[in-house]
Amino acid sequence: MLFIFVLTITELIMKVNFPHLLINNGDFFIEKFRLFGIEINSVLWTFLLSIAMLISLIILCLTAHLLIFHAR
Repeated sequence: MLFIFVLTITELIMKVNFPHLLINNGDFFIEKFRLFGIEINSVLWTFLLSIAMLISLIILCLTAHLLIFHAR
């Protein structure tokens, strides 16, 4: 959950502080910025966020399972 929070805050900071990185591509905008030397656009960023949310959900379910069924 902390990982998702950090990624979301980073994304908001990028949108607010670096609007010049928004590139007009037809009728919609694609964000492009560099993260650790890798150029990332908004589609890839959304994919990375969804992977992070899936991993957090799995960890949350495993934690709930351990607390409910193995707390003795």
